[in-house]
Amino acid sequence: MITTTLEISRIRSVRSSVFPPAVPVALLSLLLAPMARAEFKFQPTVGLRQTYTDNAGLSRDEDARSRFITQVSPGFSLLNNSARLTLRADYALNYYATNGDGDDTRTTRSQLRAAARATLLDELLFFDGSASISQQAISAFGPQVNDNDYVRTNRADVKTLRLSPSLRHQFGNTALLQARYAHETVDSGRALFGRSSTDTVSMNLSSGRSFGRIGWGLNLSEQQLSEARFGDSSVRSASANLSYMMVGGFSLTGVAGYDEYDYQSLGGPTKGKFWNLGFNWAPSARTSLSASAGRRFFGDSYSLRGLHRSRRSVWNISYDDTVSNARGQSVIPAGTDTAATIDRLLTAQFPDPLLRAQVVDAFIRANNLPPTLADNLHYLSNRYSLYRQLRASAGFNTARTTFILSGFGSRREALSEPLEGSPAIDLGGLTLNDNVRQRGASAMFSMRLAGRSTLNVSLSNSHTTSESVRGREASNTALRVAMTRRFSQRANASVELHTAKGSTSQLHEYRENAVSAALSLTF
Repeated sequence: MITTTLEISRIRSVRSSVFPPAVPVALLSLLLAPMARAEFKFQPTVGLRQTYTDNAGLSRDEDARSRFITQVSPGFSLLNNSARLTLRADYALNYYATNGDGDDTRTTRSQLRAAARATLLDELLFFDGSASISQQAISAFGPQVNDNDYVRTNRADVKTLRLSPSLRHQFGNTALLQARYAHETVDSGRALFGRSSTDTVSMNLSSGRSFGRIGWGLNLSEQQLSEARFGDSSVRSASANLSYMMVGGFSLTGVAGYDEYDYQSLGGPTKGKFWNLGFNWAPSARTSLSASAGRRFFGDSYSLRGLHRSRRSVWNISYDDTVSNARGQSVIPAGTDTAATIDRLLTAQFPDPLLRAQVVDAFIRANNLPPTLADNLHYLSNRYSLYRQLRASAGFNTARTTFILSGFGSRREALSEPLEGSPAIDLGGLTLNDNVRQRGASAMFSMRLAGRSTLNVSLSNSHTTSESVRGREASNTALRVAMTRRFSQRANASVELHTAKGSTSQLHEYRENAVSAALSLTF
């Protein structure tokens, strides 16, 4: 591992043509803050993988072509865990070389996951940021993303960026004021999907400890959405909330407000009053449950959050309904976060959060785990939809094994008019993606064997049904079995078998079987 101490003494210029107007100010404050002498750990990596697949393009059986695929993946990790800055960035650039002719595989692909949180001025000014480059299916009714990132069919590389400075001020024990600005961009590199960005301003004033059992809050927010191809829209919301703490960590809650969405509706309302009543229950630090029921402009609205953690297990369930589009779902993924689940499993063994984060990261890297365990399959479209989503997961950990189950069920209902030229329309028709039901589940098992070896098995299944076009369905099942061997802290090797099969809305079935060997080095 290479450790580098950086001291920044001056900043000559920041070009506003590259960043939105608020970003130079935030970055300037970040660099001039007292944390400028923070210690960064820069860790170069390289991965080598050789794969044989019998269906590189996920085509129907009669069109399947086998390929030998050589993959080289240079990359790096950048880490900082100082008192004023928490930063983690992982990047890899994958190069693919294949035998034979054809355009069923890609030549390059970038991967990025980065997040940072900084304290610029104590108890006053903060900065949050994140960026990602990830692979996503263009349509939920085409071949899906499994452990085969070399495939070109029905794929897009979605790039997201979020920059968010915030202010926080405490009025003694009376109230807490928080104000936040967030700039977000989403770009898939697809001309038909376009590039979109949002600018959001939000303010929250909440009660302090002097109010005792009574809690209250006032919330305002406005978001401006700009799309290069399809024009602009906006979302505004104002609400007030009230809570009353009873006994045993149990409190009653209520929210009332008004929100307004500016989009071309299919005929229903796009704004109106809303309210909900519910409760929060937190009898201990390991258990929490909250639920609410109410009404919004689209109809009945419900929410549920439940978490329970023991020494060897963690249980999680959630339900929500929200109005959003594909770009919003890309910035805030709707899956079961792999790192968060494993982090909760290891809390009892590794109480130190910084040490635990390193253990979790090493575990995910060594076992080549995905960012999410079970995820709704979104499609690339700028249309607003009503998302109703139920997710659940359970994880179990012993001295030698880790076992995680997760599942989801969702329904997506289009609210805005279809936009001509959407990629999803090209892959299935105008109304195919209007009203969609999805369900899926995944299981992951990891066993630590003797001699620094680990056996990993994962199985996932998903099914998508269009409620707009009768008889149009799609499914995907993937099985992965891998054996990994850690030679040292800097070298890992693995052998992997994976198989995937599924069907598309065009009524064709595909199947892929592949075997690969990989070597991962850290410098």
